[in-house]
Amino acid sequence: MMGNQEPATCNEQRATRFIIPSGEMIMSSTNETIKEYLIRKEAFSLYNVKRMFSLLGKLSETEQLLFQIVPYLLSLNHPEYPGYVDDSDTPYGIYNFNWLKSINDSFGTLFPKAKSTPKFVLPRVIPIQSLMLMGSTGTIGQTAKSDFDYWLCVSEKDLGYRRLQLFKQKTTSLENWIMKQGVEVHFFLVDVDHIKQNEFGRVDAESVGSALGALLKDGLYQTMILIAGKLPLWWLLPPHLTAAEYTRHVGVIKENSSYELPFDDFIDLGSVSLGEFLQEFFGAALWEIFKGLKYPYKSVIKMALLEMYLNPDQDNELLREKLKKAVFETPEREDLSDPYMQLFRATLEYYNKKKLMAEMSMVKKCILMKVELPPDYLEVPHSLKLNDPKRDLVQFLRRWQWDEEELVSVRLLLARDFSELMKFRKEVRRHFLSGFGRITDMLKQRPEVQSSITPDDLTVLSRKLAVFYGQKKNKIETMTGLYGEGLQEDKITIYFNLEKRFWYLFRGHLTKDDILQGRSQDRLLLKTSCLVKLVTWCHLNKLYRNAGQVTLHSGEANVSLPDIQFFMKHLEKIYQHVDVISMDNEILLSPSYLVKMTCVLNFVSHAGANALDRIDVVSQTSWGEYYCQYESLPDEPGSDHNLDALAGILVDTLHRQHKIYRSNVHIYTPRARLSPTMWKLLSQSLDDCGLALDRDNTIKIVDPGLLRCQAKIPPKIPPKTQLKPQEQKLVEMLSKMKPPRRDKTRLDI
Repeated sequence: MMGNQEPATCNEQRATRFIIPSGEMIMSSTNETIKEYLIRKEAFSLYNVKRMFSLLGKLSETEQLLFQIVPYLLSLNHPEYPGYVDDSDTPYGIYNFNWLKSINDSFGTLFPKAKSTPKFVLPRVIPIQSLMLMGSTGTIGQTAKSDFDYWLCVSEKDLGYRRLQLFKQKTTSLENWIMKQGVEVHFFLVDVDHIKQNEFGRVDAESVGSALGALLKDGLYQTMILIAGKLPLWWLLPPHLTAAEYTRHVGVIKENSSYELPFDDFIDLGSVSLGEFLQEFFGAALWEIFKGLKYPYKSVIKMALLEMYLNPDQDNELLREKLKKAVFETPEREDLSDPYMQLFRATLEYYNKKKLMAEMSMVKKCILMKVELPPDYLEVPHSLKLNDPKRDLVQFLRRWQWDEEELVSVRLLLARDFSELMKFRKEVRRHFLSGFGRITDMLKQRPEVQSSITPDDLTVLSRKLAVFYGQKKNKIETMTGLYGEGLQEDKITIYFNLEKRFWYLFRGHLTKDDILQGRSQDRLLLKTSCLVKLVTWCHLNKLYRNAGQVTLHSGEANVSLPDIQFFMKHLEKIYQHVDVISMDNEILLSPSYLVKMTCVLNFVSHAGANALDRIDVVSQTSWGEYYCQYESLPDEPGSDHNLDALAGILVDTLHRQHKIYRSNVHIYTPRARLSPTMWKLLSQSLDDCGLALDRDNTIKIVDPGLLRCQAKIPPKIPPKTQLKPQEQKLVEMLSKMKPPRRDKTRLDI
């Protein structure tokens, strides 16, 4: 393709003819106008084919089969094939999609037990107007962990509520089947009218809500691959159009619809203006910090893009407009097939121009981590083959100066060195907060810009961020993002320092001499005065797999490896991992309350089985926060007073936290740490308070009236969040924001 390029002068003439900075076209006649639309359509088709081939080249054989068969499975409803819904009203089909007989081989490979070959029957109601892929698929940013985000553009009003629910059932079933084949796929049903107005429901794990609707549509236009159905009208129009100019062009195509350019073959998803962008930047910055909890590398790059767009010193030309211009001018250019390379170039050039070297270094590192580049790629040029898909990226990155300290850090990061990851995690956090500060400072210079994020969405986002960033007393930190599905160490070592009275958690197997001689500092994971907190931290961060992987140096402490093993089983049974990112909004819009609690008795104790001298309390809130605290006891470990103190803790908790589930308050103690006599005395203390102990040591309320009478401790005021200065600045800015409420139609996306 590159060998047939036109001379530069021809390209310039084509650009002058079809691409005018103001967005206006030179139209000598209606026929000439239609011709220009057709030329753009042809240019997009060539570009889309290149994107498609680029994607196929990055897929495994199984992924290719699944990718090829997706539009066909969406175009049938048959009991022998995935996505079947047993209802004759179930919609299926894609506009203007033709069934190719060659696909039958793929069906035979994937469904060898099927008794019949699927037949293509045009349904009465075709739900999918356009089927598109968006995101990193088919780009340098695609990795083995990348998912496939399909947009299914539908008309909710044409389908009606019942058919829409049936269609959601079908796509969910198909999505689950594909995931069972080892490929992560998401089908987002987007209503054409809603997306035209940049409305995407309320904020949740996948939906941006009112935070960045226009920016999401911008991302669609920038990265989309059209799989089947209607082509977005945006790709037929010149770049740099105002909303009025966009509408006028759409009107011209509609009025001149013909066999050559049928209006029904296109879908109008609306335009995106810079003004709409600016209204979303506050919410968009919050959203990227939120998404950065799980996908930090991508979010750092997206935050840089927001900052670049907002900076008044930039030309503010949107990347999608640059892409469109390049596709129309030189559609045969091979380097146009990767929108992520365009994103990488733009953000690095911006930070370099602004002399923000620390920020530029952060983006470079995140690019390398996002594309999962092997550690030696930056050092050994000859290791890159001519057909290596990462070759262009490596050559591009070598243009930027890397000092020796950066290179050492990058090598360790790419090798997933834990110490470097911990350091990098803190750097990412600081980067998000400083970037958010720069964005809000620039927004203050534009008092005319009103944030479009709704109060509910603002509350949900800020509370999710507080769950992760807020540092409260006794709170257990949950590691996310950089560590994927948890820390997942093969071996860990637990060590007790008798002199300092601290417990230490290390990566790997270490002897006591290794620790005493200082050969363990780069392996330290956690330091705490509470062993119960240490074990709970291991559970929440998915570090613990089985007792065989643990080396224990408990010294004088009265605790054994089986004690840890059995307590971990209790935690696994009671405290399932809570995905705060996907948590239902209604929970976060309500005040936080206690949902689970375990009183751990004598976990590390020298008092003997006839005394209670230590109570550790593990708890979980409705927002997914976890706490572990030590309750002080009277100085009479052998007396009954400590049992009364334990009963008092339970009474106070159940009285104050009336929403806690009655089956979620537990008593736990290692085997034989309390004698039968002590258990009997404990039962009597609980009985005096209106409580009882079930066989599995679950606390239940027997007499609510007696419980209220025994409650002597007034409700405690939740501890204030202890934030660092930059984090406090974020909270203060959030509290002062009073954006206008806008009613939004909920859209599950």
